[in-house]
Amino acid sequence: MSDPVNKWNQPAAPPPPMFFGKKERDLVKQVNDELAERVIGQPIAYYPISIEESNFNDIYGEAIDKVSLPPVRVYAYVIVENEQSNERYGYEYQTKLTVNFSQKRITADQNLFVRVGDFVQYGDQFYEIVKTYNDTRYYFGQVEHKFQIAAECVRARQGAFRVLQSIDRKPDRGVVAGETTSPAPRVAPIPPINATYVTVTHNSRLSNERVLTAGTGINLVDGGANGNLTINSTTAAAVGPTASLQFAAGAGTFSGSHSLRFYSGTPMLELTGAMRLLGDLTASARIRTTEMTASTLRLAVRSGSLAGSGSYLGLDNNNNVVIARASSTGGGGTPGGTNTQIQFNNAGSFGASANLTYNSTTNHLATSGTMGISASLASGQVFRIDGSPRGAMLYLTGARSSDGAAVTSLGIGTDSPKYALDVNGHITLGRTGGGYILVNADPDTWIRFGHAGSDSMQFRAGGLTFLEFDENGLDLARFNPDGVDIDFQVATLGNDYTIFAEGATDRVGIGTDAPTHTLTVAGALSASGNSFFAGDVTIEGTLIGGSPLDVSGSVNVVNPVGTVVATLGSTTSGSVAQFTTLTASAMNLVPISGTLAGGGSYLGLDSNNNIILTPGDGATTSPAGVNTQVQFNDAGSFGASANFTFDGTALNLTGELTASNSISASTLHGDGAALTALTIGKAEDSSYADGLFTDFATTTPVGTAVDRFNEILKALSPGPAPNLDDIDCDDSGASSELSFGASQGIAGYTNVGTTAGFGAVDINGTYSQSVSGNNLRRATFNASRVINGDLNEDVSADGVNYPANSFGDANLGELRLEVNGTNLKTAYLTSSTAGSGVPGSGTGTVLNSNGSGFYDLSQTGSAEFDDGTLLDLFQHRTGKYKVVAADQRDGWNYLRVIHTSSTFSRTTNYVEWVVDGNTDPLAAPSSSFHGLTMGGDFRLSGVKYHTNGTATYEVDVTNAYKNVYTATNISFNGTNGSIPSQAMPSITVGVEDENKKLQLTGSFTVDCTSILNASIGASVNVAHPIKSNLSSGGALTLSNLLAYNRSNTSTTTSETFRRENYRLDSGSLSSYAAQADVTDAGNAWNSTSSLLTVDGLLFYNQRLYSPIDGDIPNNGDFSSIARGPTSNVDYSGISGTRTFFRYFTQTGAASQTNFVLTFGGDSSTRIVPASTSLDATKIHVFVKLPTTSTAMATGWLDLALATANDPAQLNDGDGAFVGSVPGAGLSINGGSHEATLVTQTVEQNENIVIKVVADADWTGYMSSLSISWGS
Repeated sequence: MSDPVNKWNQPAAPPPPMFFGKKERDLVKQVNDELAERVIGQPIAYYPISIEESNFNDIYGEAIDKVSLPPVRVYAYVIVENEQSNERYGYEYQTKLTVNFSQKRITADQNLFVRVGDFVQYGDQFYEIVKTYNDTRYYFGQVEHKFQIAAECVRARQGAFRVLQSIDRKPDRGVVAGETTSPAPRVAPIPPINATYVTVTHNSRLSNERVLTAGTGINLVDGGANGNLTINSTTAAAVGPTASLQFAAGAGTFSGSHSLRFYSGTPMLELTGAMRLLGDLTASARIRTTEMTASTLRLAVRSGSLAGSGSYLGLDNNNNVVIARASSTGGGGTPGGTNTQIQFNNAGSFGASANLTYNSTTNHLATSGTMGISASLASGQVFRIDGSPRGAMLYLTGARSSDGAAVTSLGIGTDSPKYALDVNGHITLGRTGGGYILVNADPDTWIRFGHAGSDSMQFRAGGLTFLEFDENGLDLARFNPDGVDIDFQVATLGNDYTIFAEGATDRVGIGTDAPTHTLTVAGALSASGNSFFAGDVTIEGTLIGGSPLDVSGSVNVVNPVGTVVATLGSTTSGSVAQFTTLTASAMNLVPISGTLAGGGSYLGLDSNNNIILTPGDGATTSPAGVNTQVQFNDAGSFGASANFTFDGTALNLTGELTASNSISASTLHGDGAALTALTIGKAEDSSYADGLFTDFATTTPVGTAVDRFNEILKALSPGPAPNLDDIDCDDSGASSELSFGASQGIAGYTNVGTTAGFGAVDINGTYSQSVSGNNLRRATFNASRVINGDLNEDVSADGVNYPANSFGDANLGELRLEVNGTNLKTAYLTSSTAGSGVPGSGTGTVLNSNGSGFYDLSQTGSAEFDDGTLLDLFQHRTGKYKVVAADQRDGWNYLRVIHTSSTFSRTTNYVEWVVDGNTDPLAAPSSSFHGLTMGGDFRLSGVKYHTNGTATYEVDVTNAYKNVYTATNISFNGTNGSIPSQAMPSITVGVEDENKKLQLTGSFTVDCTSILNASIGASVNVAHPIKSNLSSGGALTLSNLLAYNRSNTSTTTSETFRRENYRLDSGSLSSYAAQADVTDAGNAWNSTSSLLTVDGLLFYNQRLYSPIDGDIPNNGDFSSIARGPTSNVDYSGISGTRTFFRYFTQTGAASQTNFVLTFGGDSSTRIVPASTSLDATKIHVFVKLPTTSTAMATGWLDLALATANDPAQLNDGDGAFVGSVPGAGLSINGGSHEATLVTQTVEQNENIVIKVVADADWTGYMSSLSISWGS
């Protein structure tokens, strides 16, 4: 039996590790936290979704409207993955994040738990958590201690959730001395979800606020923090009998009547007399009246009604209102069916069905089955489904055609369809196996996608397949793939049958629709290389070729009248002598056994120069001699000799060579060695001493003599024009950013390549004018530009020898205009018709059918000596090239000119450019101007004005990227405000293309200098390199604003009516008796005082007005300006006399008695004496000198009354005007009027007071008033 003391029992838990306990785990956490937050620093914003605030579907439990609590900043390790997959409909790009959180840091320190469905913000993008992993990392391999939570996130769509408004949060706790870790961020305090806040001013940080706003006649006084909010009435107290309802009886007054009273204890509204009601009358209890007329009558059903619950009002046959009893079957007043089911008339009762429901919580209308829409087709809109935020998603409209027939148009993504189906966007067909586009009336005619798998298309008509494309590994385009009887025709500008394939006969015609052979060519056949024909060839025209014509069958030679005159091939017949000339660079005849002349026969000329077939001589048919020996006529037979041989490279002669003219060879050999010292030999007269070069001898090398002669000829002879090696371009395009390139192309557009000597330009790259070597890049053009330039543009004139831009060897070879690697047009310079006019003034044209080619091409000109003698050896020309729009392609183009002949080939530099043929105009189809927020409070004559404001302007711009775009900043126009310009965004490759819509948002800053019941406006300007710019697109305005913030420009001697700095309270005749009264702060004008409570004229728009003048908004009713400050004044009811008091200071050094007042104002107003009544065009002006330091003073002197110059007449109403007052009074339209104080003087820095008196009916204005001291 075993020892029980030594028996091992398994412990309940493993023993703690010896070296990796809590302290070590805390150390690891501390190191991780410091690395994440202070070293690596990858902060994210974590948005936890609120279960309580989010709206969920009652049935499925899915969130309809996700609401997040305020975000929490978290540090984590973020891994970004960009995935690309090739799906059925193209490439799909997706960005994923893997966010690794420190488990203890986020849960223990920040009380935050990672959940699927929450959101994170990394950079400026939002991602949704779709998967979490809690077991990805362990402390020291201990499975019970996990330290990482990994969250897999995918890019979230815009508007996937909204965030509760946050409130101010206290800053993080500071680091305490001695701490080695960063303090945990404080948890953001969350406002109570269901709390309601009442505020005096709007606070965007509160989630559920109500702003307390004072209504008309109410004044709010905010006592500040911890103070009281006082509500005062600014209008008169209620009047009339108890319980009488109050109504406006005039400006600022109330009235009541016995006829309309409300008893709050009952509660009951009592009306004695008749009541006229426009609109609804609703009562929760009873309405008792003798007779009632109303547009709508609503009665609340009460328990115990005569007809019972669910009863309703109806009309009997006499149109009396009766109470009808509810139907027992659920009709009448009781809804049919179950909850959410929509009601309909079901045989006179309410009916409902589960197939038609409406959920008011989710705002969701659901139907199962067929939905029919019946409307008048001529009525326009029939059915519409809108989506946020861009308008119509589905739009059905009806109309009548010109013949009266009903037509319908369906728009998807547009509310202005022009066709039966008008789709603004992409169309995707089919899910698997492709899809069809077909016509219902013709089911065997369609376009099919995916017939052979992905990347394939098929075009079928009448049950026959005409064309199919297969990129499914075949890279193949096939016409008539089923091989049935279908003809193929290619028509061009000048020929309907440029290419014609006849399905029934398997024949091809070029230039004809009636081919008679496998290939029939109607016209000239030109071949630059070898031509091989395996069958019969019929040529009706000219055969042109520079290489051998190899024919394995036969060639029929037809004369101009159509008769076959010779056959070359298996059976040779006819006579080629019927042709005037037979020219070929080579003619290969294949000897055939049994020829007329036998083996070894050859072609020769008879005495009449006819080509004849000559049989070989029997004895000399074979070559004489041995291999390489040259054959010669040896007494009528072939002879040969070892002294005269040719091995295919060198001709060797042993003996003497005699030539009557010249000997030409690349190398001359004598006695087997090269003759390196060939000399000029003996002089004709035996001596070279009588010539120019006296050092010549018989041993002078030939090269030396030739070189000297050549140098003398160069000095004496006019030189040739330079070879053609340069062209320029007279056209300058616009710099642009490309919307296509190798990374993402546009169908039909060629990407910019490197052939023309420049680097490639990809999408979003700048394509502008530049030079690379001699190659020219001319930027971007529209599809109507003709590209042209000069040949040899870099050549200057050489006196009379040749003009500028000449090129040499102009009588040799041909000029080729090569565009996009293809020869576009050739000018044959050997032809006498290849040009007209003299060089420098050429008028010849060599153009293709579109008009591209060479123009202003001159005839050749000879080199010319200074004396006019011509040297025909050197020929030159001038000319120009052009490429018309029809020969250019969309996208990248390039050209060069080639001058070639049998002995040379010369090329010019390249010219390249980009063509954008898109003509879709830039447009701003939608815009909005919203979010206006006005602030500040400035008072002038009691009127409240805003002093600052902002708004948001949004606009969509289309076609800005088709198919190039600008790098110029986007600018905005502002009326009474401004929006900063914005950089033109580039195209996001893989996500956007040339159809990219600019969706712009601008922050509008209101210029509150002066907006007087006026508007603010915004519009956008977007440039385009080659199309018309969008100017003032998407223009919108917001009207009825009232803002003012002009600075003061008045002084102690000048009034500009901008601000009331020098204005005084309106007083009486006894006012302002002393100088101290003028400077007393208590007499300063209070701009916040309403003219309803104080006397005064109105400062408005830098003028002095009557408060009810016609120039004032609503004749002084500022309270009705829609976007003006709230609770503004209403001066429209003001009447009677109004005044304006203002002081002016004597700024001169000496005492002054006289002064001049200069007025600015309207042309109708006149200053009249006080004895003349005030009216719409008459005002009074008075001057007063308050008692000065020297005891000088006057009463209120009348400016429109002549002075008596009597010291005793300086009292109220006496005259002050110097001179005679005109009968009509004094003008204020630029009028200057002198006044005097007679014997009274004004000392330096002392003041006088001016008083202006006008009636409320005054229709004029005063725009300025200034004083100058002295006569």
